[in-house]
Amino acid sequence: MPKCSCCGRELKEKDKEKTWRECRYCGLPVCFNCTHYLGTTVRDLFGDHIEVVCVCGTCKLRK
Repeated sequence: MPKCSCCGRELKEKDKEKTWRECRYCGLPVCFNCTHYLGTTVRDLFGDHIEVVCVCGTCKLRK
């Protein structure tokens, strides 16, 4: 059973994407209470838009 990389809370595998996600950069599990988001501007064929990615507290401080 995975644990949150920030607070250590046990996470159920069946609740993935419901109560927790994996960090986009390091891949560690993060519960929604500890989740941070980073916004990046993406330019594509249809114009500019902002993509928001889920990150853990450690990766938020590094980026």
